[in-house]
Amino acid sequence: MKNLIFRELLLISHSEKRARRIKFHPKVTIIKGGNDTGKSSVIKSIYAALGADSAKVHPKWKQAGVILLLTFEVNGTTYKIMRMGSRFALFTKNDLLLGTYKRITSELAPKLADLFDFKLILVDRKQQEVVPPPAYLCVPFYIDQESSWSKSMSSFDSLQQIPKWRKDVIYYHTGIKPNEYYQLRAKCRMMENGKAEPLVQERLLLKFKERFGKESLSNEVILDINVFESEVKELMTKCDALKIKEEKFRQTLFELESERLSGR
Repeated sequence: MKNLIFRELLLISHSEKRARRIKFHPKVTIIKGGNDTGKSSVIKSIYAALGADSAKVHPKWKQAGVILLLTFEVNGTTYKIMRMGSRFALFTKNDLLLGTYKRITSELAPKLADLFDFKLILVDRKQQEVVPPPAYLCVPFYIDQESSWSKSMSSFDSLQQIPKWRKDVIYYHTGIKPNEYYQLRAKCRMMENGKAEPLVQERLLLKFKERFGKESLSNEVILDINVFESEVKELMTKCDALKIKEEKFRQTLFELESERLSGR
């Protein structure tokens, strides 16, 4: 994964009519203050700007509707990301727009994964391979005093959307299994899925063949010419009888119609 450095965080609240600019030291930044002064909210805002929402956010902070603008460097290249509610916009150092995103998992996550060289691929509850949201990129680096002391790596919200993620995330961030491993594993899964479809089609064809063969054997066709002639004669006899009945009905109908017209 590439080297990431946070440079500056800008916070704006229209409802509070307040704003603050926080510049970070290139090596170490210590945020200090008394209780309930907003230290945790500032730290959580850094991750929120990247689409990693904390598991617990102060109600007053939510009500403030804070707009975030985070400036950061990736391997010496400067970027800016702005978050307004559930919408994101990514810019270069010179404010050139790279893209806007409405959804974190399907839109923002792949972009940030490419930017940070984060090639971890996980399997969601629908058994589909997905690029994990930014929370899985940030989860080892933030311990929230309100949730993480009771359960490890639980600082961010909605981590349960991907089952059994902890082992893969730990292996990835510790370097036990690098990017190449997860890229090759994704290719293997694609090949397995590609192999499964023809096998399903083969099973369907075999079932159809078996069923069709049984029905063909059970429905015997009689080709005896004498039997055929007998059936034809029987049908012709019934047809002649029906014609006689039809003629009688026609005659009766004619007589009734004649009586009606003569006024009898």
